[in-house]
Amino acid sequence: MSLKILVFSDWYLPGTQAGGPTQSLHSMTQHVVNVSFFIVTRNTDHGSNQPYPVQTETWISHTDQTHVFYLNENKINEAVFEKIILEIQPNWIYLNSLWSPLFTQLPLKIAKRHELQFKVICAPRGMLKPEALKIKPFKKKGFLLLSRIRKTYSNIVWHATSEIESREIRHFFGAHAKVHIAPNLASLETTDLNEKNKSPNQLHLFTVARVSLEKGILEAAELLAHWNKPAVWKIAGLLQDSDLVNHVNALLKNTEIKHEWLGHLNREQIRDYYQWAHVFYLPTRGENFGHAIAEGLSAGLPAIISNATPWQNLSMEGAGFDLPIDKNAFHEAFDFYWSMHTLDYSKCRTCAQKYIRAKANKREHINQLQSLFFKE
Repeated sequence: MSLKILVFSDWYLPGTQAGGPTQSLHSMTQHVVNVSFFIVTRNTDHGSNQPYPVQTETWISHTDQTHVFYLNENKINEAVFEKIILEIQPNWIYLNSLWSPLFTQLPLKIAKRHELQFKVICAPRGMLKPEALKIKPFKKKGFLLLSRIRKTYSNIVWHATSEIESREIRHFFGAHAKVHIAPNLASLETTDLNEKNKSPNQLHLFTVARVSLEKGILEAAELLAHWNKPAVWKIAGLLQDSDLVNHVNALLKNTEIKHEWLGHLNREQIRDYYQWAHVFYLPTRGENFGHAIAEGLSAGLPAIISNATPWQNLSMEGAGFDLPIDKNAFHEAFDFYWSMHTLDYSKCRTCAQKYIRAKANKREHINQLQSLFFKE
């Protein structure tokens, strides 16, 4: 039996600047079978006013089972959404965000007006993590309180990607909230590792993340600023916080760390930097999944990351280090790769790729995601 899933998401491909939620949605469309996805989204990327080179207000087929409806900003409204919902008559409405006033709240309002004739799934995408709630805390906690009072999210299914996220959902929306756990899946490229030289007393660190406080960019700079060896650090990602950029520049000004803000890069440009880099570096405050980490490992970059991601026990597999935000621990990890030569480094690259291929996209995870739509 083929189901129709109508997805509302602020951003989707070809956009990349929204990060993890876009990647998680795309990966879901790649792996779930016997489903037709109809994705309603903007015709611009996150943080951009430049429209995609696509036709709007019509269904565009990305694959046989994935169809996308791009909307101009002035067409994002309740009447347009209701027309789409009534035309598609989906088995499920899937909301790819918790906060979005347009792409979550409006479809949910319409579904409730139709007395939930259309069943609803909501994916918080890590937005209930303590680290995420520290950003604009009063606004977010006020919204959550009001949502509970109004029972905004009653009678829906929650898509949690881990047991931790399941507990976060029940903490805010009640012990009886209906939660289905299905881990995120990664979009991994199967590529052979190119030869890469690594000289001792050399370290190239590469970060792919939005430049914002919750991604740990400040912690990354502070840890490097107190390390006493030369290295090069390049950061690829949307520059969302100019104050943070200025703070990092000041921290590293009189150190031996050369750093460069690359801004947002497309996937092909990022792949070029994978060849330059020795290590993927991200002491994030918390990741629901960490697509950038997974992709870096898949490209053969050992990772130095915080222990607040699903990617655990890296050192046991020779794939890097997942550490508490502790200066001494990170400095030891930097030293480990800084002093390494090509032969040992090549082994680490192989281990990184082997680790992520074993950990990501397990058959049981695909089955859990499949059952999200077929067993409720």
